[in-house]
Amino acid sequence: MSTQGPNEHVVNYLRYYCEPANKFDFAVLITGPWGAGKTTLVKRFIDEAKDQAQKEDRPFRPLRVSLYGMTSTQEVDDELFRQLHPVLSSKTMKIGWNIVKGSLKAGLKIDLDGKDELKVDSSIPDIDLSKYLKTPSDALLVFDDLERCSMPISDVLGYINSFVEHNSFKTIIIANEAELYAREKLHSQNKSDQETESQIETNIGAKSYTLIKEKLIGQTLEVRSSAEEALKSFLVDIRHERAKSLLQTQLDAALDIHIRSNTNNLRLLKHALWDYERLAGCLSEEHWSNNHAMEALFKVVLMLAIEVRAGRISRDEFPSLAVSEVVRLMRERDSKDTSVAGRIATQYPMTGVSKSPLNLKQLETMLFEGWLDQADARRSIDNSRYFTSKSEPPWLTAWKGWEVTDEQYLEAISKIENQFREKKFGNNDEMLHIFGLRLFFSEIHAISLPKSIIVEECKNCLDDLMKAELIEERNLRDLLKSGSVYCFDHQVTLADTPEFRTIFARYEQLVEQVKAKRLPVHGEALLEKMKVDPSSFLQLITANNVQAAIYWDTPILAAIPAKKFVDALLSLSPDAQGTVFSALKFRYETGLLRNKLEPECDWLNAVAAELMLAAENSPPLSRFRIRQRASQNLAPFLRSTDEEEEAEES
Repeated sequence: MSTQGPNEHVVNYLRYYCEPANKFDFAVLITGPWGAGKTTLVKRFIDEAKDQAQKEDRPFRPLRVSLYGMTSTQEVDDELFRQLHPVLSSKTMKIGWNIVKGSLKAGLKIDLDGKDELKVDSSIPDIDLSKYLKTPSDALLVFDDLERCSMPISDVLGYINSFVEHNSFKTIIIANEAELYAREKLHSQNKSDQETESQIETNIGAKSYTLIKEKLIGQTLEVRSSAEEALKSFLVDIRHERAKSLLQTQLDAALDIHIRSNTNNLRLLKHALWDYERLAGCLSEEHWSNNHAMEALFKVVLMLAIEVRAGRISRDEFPSLAVSEVVRLMRERDSKDTSVAGRIATQYPMTGVSKSPLNLKQLETMLFEGWLDQADARRSIDNSRYFTSKSEPPWLTAWKGWEVTDEQYLEAISKIENQFREKKFGNNDEMLHIFGLRLFFSEIHAISLPKSIIVEECKNCLDDLMKAELIEERNLRDLLKSGSVYCFDHQVTLADTPEFRTIFARYEQLVEQVKAKRLPVHGEALLEKMKVDPSSFLQLITANNVQAAIYWDTPILAAIPAKKFVDALLSLSPDAQGTVFSALKFRYETGLLRNKLEPECDWLNAVAAELMLAAENSPPLSRFRIRQRASQNLAPFLRSTDEEEEAEES
């Protein structure tokens, strides 16, 4: 094992500590943040120590126990016992260890190590290592993951101390000491004035970590993450040859991103590289031939994977990364940009999210759900600026203003203004981007109109598009993410300003008018859906986890004649009828009849009345079934006569 690097001091001290001739009555603590490589370093040291002992023809027996999740010292005893016996260490016996342990507790005598038969009683065992090792100098005890142990710290450290103080075993403890101190501080802060001294001792584990450490640990060594060395070792685990080849050329970039992340966590870096490798499997030969695109993709994926895995970017925040750099810098001009996008841009100035060939939606799915559709990923990259032969739309050129020349920007402004005057938009998403950009043009004096005039022009444009039936029916919730408006996975420029909100409010009104106008058509389609697939009908009108409930808060049922609905309902099988009745109950128990679904109040009363008429003329069983289901599922939501009169008066 090479001693070169930031942890040379750790390895050198461990060599000194483990030298058989040196006698110590304390343990060594190896500390450092999670993912710094503490366990890996100790494992490599143990391998080196084994080789050295073999060369010197002397015994050396390391015993390493992870304390992660252990709830009692008995579990630690069991693990040490298992490791001391080759039979119990076999793969088969590991699987059946609980069965074996039960047999041992029953009083079986088993010759496991060539010594006299071992009688294991029902307490299995308060282990005496001296029975299995000639001298303490032959062994090295390693206890890993101390901070993740489920026992009180005082119990587990007292247990370890018995090996060190009473049996003179050399012992290494691996832990994130900062977490132990944080836990100790939290316990101290949570102590209430009403707690007795004994209660306090119970809460913090009788004695604090600080007090016990002074007695047990004689040397603390901090591991610093050696990212450069770790990166090279991580490459060995990358099996995708194209990905490995690119990584070899991007080691400096990867190291820079890791350092800028300030996580000091090599585990995050390793997993981020695996995220990239998984994506690499989706890429085509054409993609790999574009070095510029592949380098940009690698940097963005590595950076975002580290940030997401570190818990710094939530899924709700992720879409907000699609912000124009120009707009972001304008925010920073007025005050420090505290947004996630602002922090990312400041922390990783050489890794622009907007440079990614893969769109944010695809990255979001990969990083938060762990999967990626190869066809969708390839299509996204094919349509990126690195591969498309088509000229990009003027709005996108202007949106990326920070990356284009003045000539390109002025040309984009001219085209956008022409589009606006002629009201020629590819769709409403492009239109909203153009509205936001025009406000920005006014702000930087690229056009000579004040924002107030821009607002009125955009509202008038919307009214004209409405008359021309060019306002699209849509679910506006799909545009609203992270408190802003996003179209084509790009934040609309100046969408969070009062001026744009005024424009967007008008757009919302018109979209709702379009929806209302088309409700009868959609109602007819929904009724047909109910006839052939009642379960799908339920999912369309009630919130669920199966499919998008596009009508859950839209009063679409009021557009269906009550008698027509009842006739269709009663034409279904009894089971299917039950599904529809349940759908209505689930829909109205949300309380939406008092607001968004209020237009369905009269409709529901009319449906109930039609059902009662139909019941009168039905056979006994059907009559009973209709009345029961109406009573259970509809009656609680019916408006009384007095309520109807009050509604009419209001």
